[in-house]
Amino acid sequence: MTSEEKQEGLWRNCEDSIRHALTHFSAGAYEHDAFHHHKWALLSVAHAAEVYGNLLLCAFNPKHPERADGHYPSLDGVRKLLENHQHLTRAESLVFQDVFENVAAQRNTLMHMPAPEFPVVTDAARALLALLHIVRRRTGLPTKEFFDQDPPVEQDILEHIGWRDHESWHKVAEQLAAAEHGEENLRGCDYCGSFAIPNGGPCQACFQEAKEG
Repeated sequence: MTSEEKQEGLWRNCEDSIRHALTHFSAGAYEHDAFHHHKWALLSVAHAAEVYGNLLLCAFNPKHPERADGHYPSLDGVRKLLENHQHLTRAESLVFQDVFENVAAQRNTLMHMPAPEFPVVTDAARALLALLHIVRRRTGLPTKEFFDQDPPVEQDILEHIGWRDHESWHKVAEQLAAAEHGEENLRGCDYCGSFAIPNGGPCQACFQEAKEG
């Protein structure tokens, strides 16, 4: 299999898991069986993050994975291989090393251990928002290409970040927005207070449209 074929297959896998995660995070999904949607939202995010990391590693090194068995590394293995990687952007390094930190362990609990009654998806929601950001930066694909709704599905995902953890997401969103637009080109949001509104766009933290004036 060529490097291009590997990357195409990894992207196919990643894109499907992103769509799956967005479906389970969307507001309408929670009308029935919250456990099912929490579980599959978390599993889909962890899988999408893992596959996207392997996709980047293939893009950086056509010989990846350099293992005799040909197996691709898990999310934790991907994070180790990408740590301080020279080809990662500042935003990608932040997402893989900080935002994805707890997702793999939570995924393993659901896959291999007794499941909690209501899996907490705060870390998965934060990870999905961050993953959507770095995917858009590399591919140019906005979230609506995966899951188009009004209001944007990011607002539904945000609802699953516990209010005590909103500030931690806002800090990440501000860093991602600053890396993309430059701090000097951002202004404060009247809704959430984050300095994450670029010129001509919605807030990158709460995804509300900026007020005029």
